[in-house]
Amino acid sequence: VYKRQLWMILKNKVRGNIRKLMAITPENVAEAQKRVTQLFKEISDTLDQRGGTIASDEGFGPTELAFSALAAACLLPANYANGAARLPALENFPQSFIDFATQCRETPAGQFAMDCYENQRATA
Repeated sequence: VYKRQLWMILKNKVRGNIRKLMAITPENVAEAQKRVTQLFKEISDTLDQRGGTIASDEGFGPTELAFSALAAACLLPANYANGAARLPALENFPQSFIDFATQCRETPAGQFAMDCYENQRATA
């Protein structure tokens, strides 16, 4: 019980310090989203040029797995945690993140990663 009470007292201070330490500012968020959007475009182009793979000529391989795993933070696929943890649904995030995630999901790279979570993953 005391941990919960302590967190209620300290959470805003902790969150503020984390934002400062990680340099989370509106400008940095906008720049990061711009870089991620460019990366999704580049991966989309690569998928188009290589016939649906990123690096492997044999289909789904380690590069595709790594991209899908890293892209998931921007996409929040429904089965992201595969039953290991309960994550908030996309609609529970701020509208600005929902818009960003939707933009990423609509790219061929985003669709590729979402498909990986849907079809390449074993269920828990």
